Amino acid sequence: MDLHARRSSFLSKADEYERYRPGYPAAAVEWVIGRSSRRVIDVGCGPGNLTSQLAEVGHEVVGVDPSPNMLERARKKGLRVVLAAAELLPFGDACADVVTAATAFHWFDADRAVPEMRRVLGPDGIVGLLTNIRDERVPWIGALSEIIGSEAAMAVKLGGAEGMEAEFVSTLERGGLFRATEHRIFDHEQVLRPEELVGLVRSRSYIAILPDAERKRLLGAIRELCREHPDLRGKDTFLMPYKTHAFRSWAC
Repeated sequence: MDLHARRSSFLSKADEYERYRPGYPAAAVEWVIGRSSRRVIDVGCGPGNLTSQLAEVGHEVVGVDPSPNMLERARKKGLRVVLAAAELLPFGDACADVVTAATAFHWFDADRAVPEMRRVLGPDGIVGLLTNIRDERVPWIGALSEIIGSEAAMAVKLGGAEGMEAEFVSTLERGGLFRATEHRIFDHEQVLRPEELVGLVRSRSYIAILPDAERKRLLGAIRELCREHPDLRGKDTFLMPYKTHAFRSWAC
């Protein structure tokens, strides 16, 4: 899959990403960062989904993203954000307690981004990663994955879930910059209407790069799933269950 094409399609979906992507369970965020107020740099913040959660619970947070379109939406939320890439963070040494990346790590050039994350962290600083993966054990989620592709398989291909864990751990601990990586899984849910499920699927980069006719056919199949699947039929709203994978590692 062409990374440049996926990146371009992803950046073109700022409105849909902000509107349809789920947030993260409070318990997972607290497990990564802790309860006390911290200085946090949220890397690859997009429209500020995690950044806003961090600010709401009292952390001193600045979001970083290379997309002006994404940051425009974060600024409208009143968030402090900076236009920059993970590979060249515009901050001084040891200025943060925590660096986070929410469903963004697989976009980074890890060999360049990880040393930057370490550079901006103070002693015993934490780097944390959060990502939501559909729970494909649920029958209608399994049927959804038959239409758009298994998220478990895509996760391995794109660096998510268990694939992300292996990449994350090996990259962080390589070169002795970080130590003691930990991984936990949290239950999470998102309330959706049928057309919001369509929007959520449409916001995926690997869907956005499909030819128009194929994408139209696929989205039509999603609408049919909402009309016909026994778990969804006749419902105005329903729950999308996720497993939120959370990772944290301490700076050496």
